[in-house]
Amino acid sequence: MVELAQQGDLTDAQTKEVLAIASEYRDKLLSQWSLFKQGKRVRMITIKT
Repeated sequence: MVELAQQGDLTDAQTKEVLAIASEYRDKLLSQWSLFKQGKRVRMITIKT
């Protein structure tokens, strides 16, 4: 499950798009975040919209 802590200045449509992308790439994002926290090198994730 992906949630947004704060919407900030995003429109509702932008928020919906960000959540959809984050949900689709969740596993890849979490994997890279784990590597980052370990001080290891992370890769750029290409997102196709």
